[in-house]
Amino acid sequence: MKKLFQFSIVLLALAVTVISVSVLGKIEDAGNIGSINHPVIVKDGLPATLSVAAMYAPNENDGVDYWRDLVCSGMTAGGCEYFKSKQASEMWESQIGHAADFVNSVTKVETVNDSSEVWKAHLTIFITSKEKIEQDIFVLVERGADDRWYLNRVLHGPGIQQ
Repeated sequence: MKKLFQFSIVLLALAVTVISVSVLGKIEDAGNIGSINHPVIVKDGLPATLSVAAMYAPNENDGVDYWRDLVCSGMTAGGCEYFKSKQASEMWESQIGHAADFVNSVTKVETVNDSSEVWKAHLTIFITSKEKIEQDIFVLVERGADDRWYLNRVLHGPGIQQ
């Protein structure tokens, strides 16, 4: 039953992400957003968004190596190395056992330079099928050579030590 619930949540999260990306398909400045109820998923930010989602719901059955690779799949090379060396172990321990999670919304809060931004992501993390927590995290993203946004690192959020 737990596997079915996890699978359902992952499918729901992917469906919401795909629909949001296809409908919105643009970057919106956080200054134009009235509330968290106005979700923004950045069209080209799917790699970064999926890495964040993977980070907060490790699956013990797949193992830590698979989880680290999944998280790194939408990260910059330097961000992945930093994550593996400084954050992965503690993150795995603090997040293991969660039923699932997904990224509800993403807003840009700061432009660092032409290829880097700070985003705020609103997460829903399911502790059990009936218990969840809502959490905002801040992430540094970088535009890749393919013009898509990749996660460099989580700056602030549950399980993150700098």
